[in-house]
Amino acid sequence: MKLSNILEALVAYEDQIGDIKSFISKADGSTLNLDIKSIVNDNSKVGPGSLFVAIDGTKTDAHSFIAKARQS
Repeated sequence: MKLSNILEALVAYEDQIGDIKSFISKADGSTLNLDIKSIVNDNSKVGPGSLFVAIDGTKTDAHSFIAKARQS
């Protein structure tokens, strides 16, 4: 599935997760055409084609793992 399809589906939830329309309008075509093979919330499971979703948990805020996920 293309990243653009995922983002378009999430627009309905913008009030809960942020300004997706703004991201889409600023992203270049190559970013929006990325082929997403998996969606993960564990940075150790990130690989080629993964979309890492950072979730603020009760013990750990996964946003602190974004940089590490980007390296994968």
